Amino acid sequence: FDKVGIVVPQNNATRALNGMLFEAGPDGVSFVGTDGHSLAHVFTAQYTLSESTQWLIPRRALLEVKKLLEQTTGTVFIGTCAGQLVFSGAHFNFFTRLLNDPFPAYKPILNRTNFVSLTINREAFSKALRRAAALLAGQFIASQFTFSQQGCEVALENKDIGSLQQLVACKVPADFSLQTSFYSPYLLTGLTALDGTDLVCFIRDRRSP
Repeated sequence: FDKVGIVVPQNNATRALNGMLFEAGPDGVSFVGTDGHSLAHVFTAQYTLSESTQWLIPRRALLEVKKLLEQTTGTVFIGTCAGQLVFSGAHFNFFTRLLNDPFPAYKPILNRTNFVSLTINREAFSKALRRAAALLAGQFIASQFTFSQQGCEVALENKDIGSLQQLVACKVPADFSLQTSFYSPYLLTGLTALDGTDLVCFIRDRRSP
């Protein structure tokens, strides 16, 4: 939940976005969340089910389950009872209703066909994004990202506050160059869920990061 819950909103007008999609099947288990702007997806093959199933779990229930899991050890069983989802541990049974609204079709977004991979230092990239976010002053202004052999240039201009132009080291394929735009707070939210020194990004064109 720490990696997916960060993008699950509290009271979105689209009810399906107010939950995390839990999918289980013969290949493994997936956890998916989105607020309509960003999408988080975690997959593990450590746990499987013989038959595929999926549940859309409300955000509030996830927060309560997270607290229970932090206080317990051992195996936790998950199942359904009378139309509710049940989490059962050694010292607790937690019941929650499920959201019945259709979750957005997210799998096409994960398709990396014809995408180019880029490697960038997470800490340096985070610092540049924080500087860009500091210039927003509550305004919705996109930052410009230019990828080239020189690296990744992050640029933003707020006529009321100031401007930013910073080059971050980035490994890109030979002869690759691209300019695109992102809202820096969205990227910062995603970076909080990622580990490691370097980030691997996949991008196809300015409209398909």
